Amino acid sequence: MNLIAYPLLASLLATAASAKEDIVTFSNHSAQDLVESYFRDSDGQIQFRNVAASSHSCFALFANGHSAGRHKDTNEFLLPNEGIILSTGKPQDFHTNESDETSTNFGITTGDINLEHELPPYTQVLDPCFIQFEFSCPEETDIYTPVIRFDYVFGSEEYYKQQTDTSFNDVFGFFLNGQNIALVPDEHNELVTVSINNVNEQQNSNYFINNKMEGRINATSPYNAIEADGFTTKLTAQGVPRPGWNIIKLAIGDASDGNLDSWVLLEAGTFSCAPMPTTTAEPSSAAITTLSPSMAPTPYPSQSLLRSSSSSSSSPTLNKNLKLPSSPDPGTARQQQSKARIPKPIAITLMACVGLFALVIPTIAYFVTR
Repeated sequence: MNLIAYPLLASLLATAASAKEDIVTFSNHSAQDLVESYFRDSDGQIQFRNVAASSHSCFALFANGHSAGRHKDTNEFLLPNEGIILSTGKPQDFHTNESDETSTNFGITTGDINLEHELPPYTQVLDPCFIQFEFSCPEETDIYTPVIRFDYVFGSEEYYKQQTDTSFNDVFGFFLNGQNIALVPDEHNELVTVSINNVNEQQNSNYFINNKMEGRINATSPYNAIEADGFTTKLTAQGVPRPGWNIIKLAIGDASDGNLDSWVLLEAGTFSCAPMPTTTAEPSSAAITTLSPSMAPTPYPSQSLLRSSSSSSSSPTLNKNLKLPSSPDPGTARQQQSKARIPKPIAITLMACVGLFALVIPTIAYFVTR
């Protein structure tokens, strides 16, 4: 090879490597592999079974997410570096902002019962994409209750097209035993679902990142590595599972029509069973711990409710024969206290006097009656 060719080849290889480092990559995997090899926290002591998913190519593994850049104000990475992506269109279309109307219509009109419950009545869900599985956390103890949690980012091309508060409100949800745990607290500290109508520049804007494309020629957007015209900050879904096996469904779908794509990215290694303390080392004033808004907290169901609603054989049970000591009657307690204060010799003398008196009285009565 010509000596001049070596520097040229090295330059080409370096350019190719640099180009690869600057893009988010996507690869196809089975749902089973995505859940067990990438989504699960390897230290989370969690078990899986019965993984199911959509039959069309709407989910994938994404990698090199940090190459999409950082937030211009907070300097935080916009995306998780690796994880699972679900889409109403093609997952790979999430990378590079080449159009403000990216759209793939799979023509799937079967709907999705869970997603439809998150929308106004009679709103149709099209092109739904889901991954579903069963999981089991370590059993509850006297010290902690398991809590499942994972991080995610939602984005959509629907932002700025129909504005907000329309029927084109592409929807997603993470349904733990049928209940959506993809929630954020609004300005009134009430939990609302994460959607285009609920999280945007006007509503709960602290969770929203504007990526609107400006101009028809030489169009630009604030974050050109991301196609979605708007997307959320990294949020956290969390909820309290039942004892034993639970089912969770991760789903996203188009609302009202199959146009304009939406995506949800689940961070790798974040699906875990974390312990929620159930006891404190010392008495407290029942202070409420406030989580960061980006944590998207889910209210924890009461432990009594969890126990009564679960039919699992591993569910903790209460001992019905256990009787707690009752508090003594105040009058009885005072009498017991008074007895305890009388010295023993005096008590014996008093008892002897009472006995003698009991013998004398009948004798006197006998002679009087005679």
